[in-house]
Amino acid sequence: MKFSPAVRSEFLETLLCAAYGSGYDTASPSARAKDEFRAMVREGFWLLMQAGLTGSAQDAETVADLCEYYDLGDQKSTHYQSLLRERVRAKTSAE
Repeated sequence: MKFSPAVRSEFLETLLCAAYGSGYDTASPSARAKDEFRAMVREGFWLLMQAGLTGSAQDAETVADLCEYYDLGDQKSTHYQSLLRERVRAKTSAE
């Protein structure tokens, strides 16, 4: 599925806002909501990585933040999170 860069960025930002609890009545999402969201991030891991590794520096940072926030804790997540952070540094210094 292909999205325009603007739609991809907005979608990733929306995921991050949901993760941090924006739009909830409480300061942060419930433990159950966080667990459900973590499961969705795990399920869509490769799609998120594709968006982060092919999108803008901001997209890469947003995906890395999602992985960090949900502390997926496996080698795969840690490895790709590192690649995403490096992509942010490289793209930011090139601008």
